Amino acid sequence: MYYKKPSGDYFELIAVTRVYVLQKNHAGDLELRLELADGSTLERVLTRAAYAVFLENPPSIII
Repeated sequence: MYYKKPSGDYFELIAVTRVYVLQKNHAGDLELRLELADGSTLERVLTRAAYAVFLENPPSIII
C-alpha cells in the first residue's frame, strides 16, 4: 500500500508500513493512523463498513 504524497509539482509514492486503529469516536467511526516509510503519519476516519472493505481489499495507492 502506498500514499501519494504531494512534493512540489509532482507526487511521490511512499510505502505505508503500519496501520494503527486508535479509537472509536462518538459516531462509531474508527480513527486510523497510517505510518509511512519516510517516518510521517497520515490520519483517517473510516466507518466500520469502510474499514472492513479497507482490510479485505486494501487500496494500492491512497491519495
